[in-house]
Amino acid sequence: MNFLPLLAEAAPAPGPLPDPKSFAAVGWLVLSLAALAVALNQGFSLWKNMRPKPERGGNVGRAELDEKIVAAEEKLHAIQKDLQNQITEARTYAHDKIHDLTGDFAGFRGLHEARSEGVQNRINALMELVYHMRGQFDQVLAEQRASTAATQRAATATESAVRLLTDQRAVAERMKDEG
Repeated sequence: MNFLPLLAEAAPAPGPLPDPKSFAAVGWLVLSLAALAVALNQGFSLWKNMRPKPERGGNVGRAELDEKIVAAEEKLHAIQKDLQNQITEARTYAHDKIHDLTGDFAGFRGLHEARSEGVQNRINALMELVYHMRGQFDQVLAEQRASTAATQRAATATESAVRLLTDQRAVAERMKDEG
């Protein structure tokens, strides 16, 4: 949130500075000095609290410090060795798992190849069957067309014969009526 507009509204309108001998000017001066004193007090307190405090209980000897450093270094070396052992075990485990997975993938690949070969053989057999059935269908269709053509010729011949008979009968009836 921006406080500058609020401060601008709360501040008095700019004008001439107050007379330095007035009570208001002296009051502002006293207030400023008091604020400066409080700020300095807080700064010194913060600086005092931030400094390291001396340990109570006497001075620690150099030999004792050297022993503590050696013990810490030994502990550090033990931790490093343990960490190296854990890393080696993790690498070995990951290596073994990768080889296991590689073997599994090889088995899956062989199974997939066998299945795909079987599927391809079934597709080829179906294609041969469809080709054979299409040949039979074309043969039956040709027979049907030939049969249909023969039936149409027979129907045409029958229709012609019926017309001829009808015409001969009409002629015969006319002759009978005339004669």
